[in-house]
Amino acid sequence: MTRNCLVTLGFCVIVPLGFIPELPAETCKEIKESERGRAVNGKYWFDSLVPEEVVLAHCDMETEGQLNYEIYSCRN
Repeated sequence: MTRNCLVTLGFCVIVPLGFIPELPAETCKEIKESERGRAVNGKYWFDSLVPEEVVLAHCDMETEGQLNYEIYSCRN
């Protein structure tokens, strides 16, 4: 599995792409590919849906499409 390292307090914490606002994805397809097809339906963080915003969106991993999103107060 491809994972990302989020450094916090000097430690590397392995976090899947899109799971936290600090490591947003571009698309549902990118998340699915980074997890070698094993990603599940659910909410993920994206930086590509609204300019200059990180938003939480629901992904349908069977179709790789975002169904909806809500804007939260996380900025890039």
